[in-house]
Amino acid sequence: MTQMILNACLDACAILPVALDVWLVYRVCRFFPFTTSAVFTLVPYLVCSFSFVLGSGASTLLAFSLALTLLFPIGWYIASRVASCQEASLQLFLLSLGILVLTQNSLSIVYGSQPIPLDMSMRESLFHFPFGSFGLSRALIFLWGMMSLALISLLHCKTSLGKRWQAIASDPELSKIVGVSIKGAIAAALATGAILTGGAGILQGLDTALTPHMGLSVFMQSVVVVVIGGRRISGVVGVCFAMVFLQDLIAYMIGTQWHEMVAFSLLLLYMVVYPRGARSHTSSFIGCQ
Repeated sequence: MTQMILNACLDACAILPVALDVWLVYRVCRFFPFTTSAVFTLVPYLVCSFSFVLGSGASTLLAFSLALTLLFPIGWYIASRVASCQEASLQLFLLSLGILVLTQNSLSIVYGSQPIPLDMSMRESLFHFPFGSFGLSRALIFLWGMMSLALISLLHCKTSLGKRWQAIASDPELSKIVGVSIKGAIAAALATGAILTGGAGILQGLDTALTPHMGLSVFMQSVVVVVIGGRRISGVVGVCFAMVFLQDLIAYMIGTQWHEMVAFSLLLLYMVVYPRGARSHTSSFIGCQ
């Protein structure tokens, strides 16, 4: 049982950076970005490609740089649309979905659909503790999840950029009137989230393997976490750990084929018990609140 609880905590840390990315972008831009799934998949594939000729550190930096360069015009367009039109949520949602499909199909054409191991010359060590065991890649997943939580909490609550994010999330029209730099704040939110998600994708590739559709499941679970978790970071973290623990418990009891069903069962239950909260999220596709 202690090993299962440990595994659930590590699995939650694998999803947490992506959930924080989705939460931040949704709060600021009022749409769920499928580009998060594209970044989660694209960055580790780029690392895999560059690692054949470069070291692990250089390939990771180059992959992030290239991914951010490719996403920069898209992010700036999103920032411009949100800043100029508060009824752009549906269009941006569809744009991000198109980018995800394009990314997945391109990776399938170039690399194929079979799983590819991400080898960055890391010797897999196994750490043993009285409460359980885990490998080096899982330890890095835990550290990245905690670092992502600390970074978003610090930026959102303790910096002027975070104050701008809160102002835009509260009332974007009033923020524009009082002179808040909406485009810059939104671009910073997208870039910050992409870094968190890209790092999570690399570590997921190290822990398992790369597939062109690896990011979609994590993204959809993150959307469930954000919808149920609400506006507070603490809510997102709590729901993330509770959902993953329940998933792992169900998988332990009756099999892993029901793993993803748990997340959407929780979402369905939430929508039935608390329909007002569910409507507050879906209404963002009609206009900002």
